[in-house]
Amino acid sequence: MIYFPLLQRQAEFEFGYGLYHLFFSGGFSIDNLDSLDIHLFNAQTKETMTLSEKSFKSREMIAGQKAICCFAFQINDWGRYQIQIGNPEILVLKNSPATPLSLLKMFSTKPEIDPKGINVIIK
Repeated sequence: MIYFPLLQRQAEFEFGYGLYHLFFSGGFSIDNLDSLDIHLFNAQTKETMTLSEKSFKSREMIAGQKAICCFAFQINDWGRYQIQIGNPEILVLKNSPATPLSLLKMFSTKPEIDPKGINVIIK
């Protein structure tokens, strides 16, 4: 599992063959995902990997944090890969799904997660 702060903007890691998922941690709903400038490529060959946006964004608890699965990608060759996020500050995560209880909580807590508290998780 790869774990790094969103505002770090990039990370390099080693992966083998497999299907991987990219999560953003910190909340249960997400906005502006379609405007996010994100690239994944092989660090040696510069081959770009295709990130497929998940139409149904599942929610999980990962390392004790709420996380949203947003993208999936396939790695066909073992190697070093790099992910770059060009405009992380536009991503908006919210604390909870829209329910009557969350509307009550909205008055007592900040509804959006500070980008400094958002992490990128790849597993």
